[in-house]
Amino acid sequence: MIAGLFLPLRWLRLAVCATLVITFVAGRVTYTATAEQGERDALERVLVQAELIKQTRVLVVSRRAPVPVVRVFHAQWTAPDGTEHSGQVTVPSSAEIGTRHDVWVDRHSGALVAAPATHQDAIARASSAVVLSLLGCTLIIVVAGRVTQTWISRDPAHSIDVEWRLLAAEWRRRYL
Repeated sequence: MIAGLFLPLRWLRLAVCATLVITFVAGRVTYTATAEQGERDALERVLVQAELIKQTRVLVVSRRAPVPVVRVFHAQWTAPDGTEHSGQVTVPSSAEIGTRHDVWVDRHSGALVAAPATHQDAIARASSAVVLSLLGCTLIIVVAGRVTQTWISRDPAHSIDVEWRLLAAEWRRRYL
C-alpha cells in the first residue's frame, strides 16, 4: 500500500524533470536559431536613408501604444550598388515630407526588408518558447494525471458493479 503511494510521486518527479529539460532545450534552440538567423540577415541587409516623398495613408496601430498612429509614406532611397529605389515605408506620426528615415534594404537587390533580429528579439522569442513549452508540458502532466486518476478510481468500481449485477441476478433467480 505505501509503496503504491510513492509510485505516482516517482512518475511526477520524472515528469517534472522532463518538463524542465524540454523547457531548457526549447529555449536554447529558439535563442540559438533566432540569434544565428539575425547574424545571417545582418550580413545580407543594409541600413540606408530614405527620403519621404508623399504621405499615402495613416494607420492607427493601437490607442494604448506610446505612438498610436503611424504614417505610410512613398519614399526613395539609394541601394548599396548605387541604384535608385522607391516604395512605401512606415514611419512614426511625427515624420514630415522631405525628412530622411532609416530603412533596411537587401544588400543585393535594394528591396525593403525587415530589420535583422537583435539580441533582444532572440531573448524575447526564447522566453516565449520557454513559457509555451512549460505550459504545454504542465498541461500534459495534468491531463495525464487526471486520466490516470479516473482510470484507477473507475476500474474497481466498475468491476464491483459488474459483480454485483451478476450476484443480484443469481440471488433473484434462486430466492425469488
